[in-house]
Amino acid sequence: PSQPAAERTDKPEEANSYPNFEGQWKLTHLEGDFDTFLSECDMGWLLRKAAKGLGYGMGKVKISCSHPSARDITFTKVLTDPRRSPAPAQFKIGGGPTTLEDDIGTLIALATWDGERLRYDATIASSGKTVTMYMFLNERGNFIEEMISYKGTTISYVFTREGDAP
Repeated sequence: PSQPAAERTDKPEEANSYPNFEGQWKLTHLEGDFDTFLSECDMGWLLRKAAKGLGYGMGKVKISCSHPSARDITFTKVLTDPRRSPAPAQFKIGGGPTTLEDDIGTLIALATWDGERLRYDATIASSGKTVTMYMFLNERGNFIEEMISYKGTTISYVFTREGDAP
């Protein structure tokens, strides 16, 4: 079951609300051409093979989200690489850039709402390549992290709320 919408606090005069991503989420499904996407993000062949060997994080990647308001969101992501610590990222939606760690590297991202999707316009720090990310809840209540490379290749991570059946 999905959580109630987070009340919009950045413009209280508007009655709109946004999805609330609050909770613990586990990666349960993948969509898209991950090898092409990772190649376009300048990930070398060896790292792409390792990512594939780890199932691109299936069943390993987890996201914990604290979402006290529509403007303040903290994500803590357990990455695919078991040697890396969980990576927290605090966003002030509509504020300045945030630096975060992801399996594709260090990202510098600006977060804004795009309808009911949280949009990140990000730059991969090591290469300068850009990635657009969307986070949203689908019609089944799954948390979706969609990433689009600068060349247009799209991948999606589908997360199920921990405790829910996949």
